Amino acid sequence: MILHSAHYVDQFPYYRLQFYAISISGIKPNTLESIPMKIRTIPLQWYSDPGHSWLRVSRKDADHLGILNRISAFSYQSESNRILYLEEDCDAPILLDALSKSTDSLPNYRIDRHTNKRSRVKSLLSYNSLAISEIKP
Repeated sequence: MILHSAHYVDQFPYYRLQFYAISISGIKPNTLESIPMKIRTIPLQWYSDPGHSWLRVSRKDADHLGILNRISAFSYQSESNRILYLEEDCDAPILLDALSKSTDSLPNYRIDRHTNKRSRVKSLLSYNSLAISEIKP
């Protein structure tokens, strides 16, 4: 994708984020027309119950950020092993730190999901970094 004009920056939040990513990289704004945009957006969503919360992210995005081997067994994963629910105190900060240092990824926060009962996340499998070979098609 190519950002053709600063006009788009004002109209759409997604382009505004891309403009910001380019501006902090030191590229002069008048050269934007020729720069292909390769910024990856990573969907994130918080799940919580009265006692805890988890940050939902795809295993593919966590792998892209290089954090799979740093996640603890306090986090959970879906039965298909494609979605991770990172524990709020030790694993979610690892992802957020990696995301803040990334030069090609931006977060895309979704609406939080909260329940006053026991979260369904607690009934999922504990995280296992070796489960990547067991991903169901």
